[in-house]
Amino acid sequence: MFHAFLKQLKRPSGLLGIIVARMMESRNRKYYDKAISFMEIKNGERIFEIGYGPGVGIELLARNYGCYIAGIDFSDLMYKKATERNKEFIDAGKVDLKYGNLLDSDLDSAKYDKVFCLNVIYFWNDLNKAFMKVSSLLNDNGIYFIYMTTAEELTRLGFDKEFFKYSVEQVESALRQAGFNKVEYEKDNGYYIKAWKC
Repeated sequence: MFHAFLKQLKRPSGLLGIIVARMMESRNRKYYDKAISFMEIKNGERIFEIGYGPGVGIELLARNYGCYIAGIDFSDLMYKKATERNKEFIDAGKVDLKYGNLLDSDLDSAKYDKVFCLNVIYFWNDLNKAFMKVSSLLNDNGIYFIYMTTAEELTRLGFDKEFFKYSVEQVESALRQAGFNKVEYEKDNGYYIKAWKC
């Protein structure tokens, strides 16, 4: 049962996926609040979220900032839930949500000022490939934001068998290899990481 639960955290589907989605909404809200503050968003910016889940972060941005927000998630259930949650903003042309895997997708040539993801990095076995894809989405001088739980916490929760565990030093090294020349982070129940494409 626990193994099934872990698979649902990666790509929610079906009845168990609905339960996991509700849990994600509650748990991730505090991380979204902190991450959005950390991002220092300005009106008029173009923002992209990787792995938007049930669309909580998308909604927070759309309701509180004069920005264009797009995103991609590879769970069909999350795509449907996020689309339903953000229907008014999609209809107004303020939000555009895609269904698919970031690493395999052919997104349009539009560029973004900021790209972010929360609790997504553990699903990537090749950080360099993922970060190069993120870099291709960003404008010059664009910024990439990551929230990740510590490797120790993943082990404590029993998630280390299904998830890829990374230290913040490994993430920083992979970001620099992918062309992010400036990387900063702060620790607060996990790591909030900021990387500049220079």
